[in-house]
Amino acid sequence: MFRESTNLTHVSSDRLIALTGMNWMQWMSLLDSELAFRKNLGEIKNIIRDQASFDEITTGAILEKYLQEKGLLEKLPLVKEIEITSTLTIETPLHVAESAFTDLSLRNEWLPEVDLILKLNPGKNLRFAWQNAQVVVVTFNPKGPSKCQISLQHSKLPDMISSVEMKSFWKEKLAKLARLLESK
Repeated sequence: MFRESTNLTHVSSDRLIALTGMNWMQWMSLLDSELAFRKNLGEIKNIIRDQASFDEITTGAILEKYLQEKGLLEKLPLVKEIEITSTLTIETPLHVAESAFTDLSLRNEWLPEVDLILKLNPGKNLRFAWQNAQVVVVTFNPKGPSKCQISLQHSKLPDMISSVEMKSFWKEKLAKLARLLESK
């Protein structure tokens, strides 16, 4: 029987329901009913994907949680680094989008979590540190004189569950950035 464990998940059941339509207990019950503990990783992923077409991060988080609960995760080879990407194309010149990261007062309006830019290649990319030695690289690509694409790569995430949370976090932050820049 599955028990919610505080040290295993950073994703609440409510958040998981929003992402997948089921909570942790329902996922564990479903996978047990399919005898997932007897299947290989690919087969377990297929059971998860049969429920809906989830992205690889969400599928991986459910798989990781299940393997943790069954005590099978320790038997797998360690993944050294997990990373996520988020992309935003916005109706604003590249230099304005870049200033949303480099100008401290503007950055604090949408991303107060970042204190310091570690490296800046003007008009191209920048890098900043995140908690627990994680790294975020932001790349700027012009899409015309008044439009640009911002690609954000967050690496060195500790597990798939964290990657689901960070993917959601960056999606919300980039949407906030878009609203901020488009209102100016």
